Amino acid sequence: MKAPFGAGWLAFPGLFLGLMLAAPVLRLLHEGVAGEASVQMLGVWTDPYLRWRLLWSLLQAGATCVLALALGLP
Repeated sequence: MKAPFGAGWLAFPGLFLGLMLAAPVLRLLHEGVAGEASVQMLGVWTDPYLRWRLLWSLLQAGATCVLALALGLP
């Protein structure tokens, strides 16, 4: 059975939400481990500055996605 016209376009909002949530977190994790090769990924959580930036980025990205979804629904 063939998908209805435009069904493939439904993947784009999900991709956008995933990118907007994942990109800041991945960038901060990269910054946290780029300085020393022996540092583990969880070592980022030991630095208070990076921990706050990571949490702030998650909150900001989550709020942005929720607002974009809420504004886009009506």
